[in-house]
Amino acid sequence: MAARKIRSKKHAQKRKKAQLNKLKLYAVLLFVVCGILIGVTHLNSVQINDIQVDTDSYIKPEMIQDLTLVIIQRPVLGVIRRDNIVLLPRSEIRHEIKSMSSRIKAVDINITAVQSLEITAANREAVVSVCQNQQSTSSTCLSVDENGFMFPSNGTSKDELLQYTTTKPPRPGIQLLSPHRFQALQSFIDALREMDIDTMQVDLNPADDVTLHTVSSADDEVAGEVEIRINLYQELPQVASNLQSSINSDSFIAAERDETGVEVPVSPFSLEYIDLRFENKIFYR
Repeated sequence: MAARKIRSKKHAQKRKKAQLNKLKLYAVLLFVVCGILIGVTHLNSVQINDIQVDTDSYIKPEMIQDLTLVIIQRPVLGVIRRDNIVLLPRSEIRHEIKSMSSRIKAVDINITAVQSLEITAANREAVVSVCQNQQSTSSTCLSVDENGFMFPSNGTSKDELLQYTTTKPPRPGIQLLSPHRFQALQSFIDALREMDIDTMQVDLNPADDVTLHTVSSADDEVAGEVEIRINLYQELPQVASNLQSSINSDSFIAAERDETGVEVPVSPFSLEYIDLRFENKIFYR
């Protein structure tokens, strides 16, 4: 019985010694790898000494160059350099540059030569503007890109853009609407344009209701403005199709009949509003 205990004790000591030797080997290998890595990052042949920036007139290239230099000159653990093609922190550079302004949409980083870095910063393009209520001259007006993302104006005159209004002040750096909802609404506005209906203003109301202030773009149409009311959660292509069918079939009827008692079709632009929020039913006045 005692012999077994001795053998078990010797076996445990032997196994413990083997594990310790393995740890020592791993430590030596890690030390060697770190030494090689530190040495490589300090080689002049891989150091970045030229940064070219391609961007629009809003953001000065010098600002992006200076920020990039600050980032890549931050060493890892105080000794491993990152200003080289081996450990270039691309993700951090992209994140920091995009954080400079909500106007920046995308940042592309390319190594054009062993020691040259090219950075391209693309700004968002405004497709509409958004203001609180109807305060078109308010400082709360922002631009909105094709995905419904709000950002400060990049110099585009809001007179050139379709204006959206909201009940609350718009805030830069967030979505006015989700990309899907915003693009669906823009497609609905395009469908109206094909019906010779121009949208002058879009009011985003509570409960996802939308009021479009529209006029006719057809020369032979009765002058006037009409509100078109929809909801963002509707199938807007079908809503547009229903409206087109109603216009084609002269479905809008005057409140009073003519002298013979016959119902008189009227232009949609002689109405106050057309309400399309109730499935396939159309209400108007």
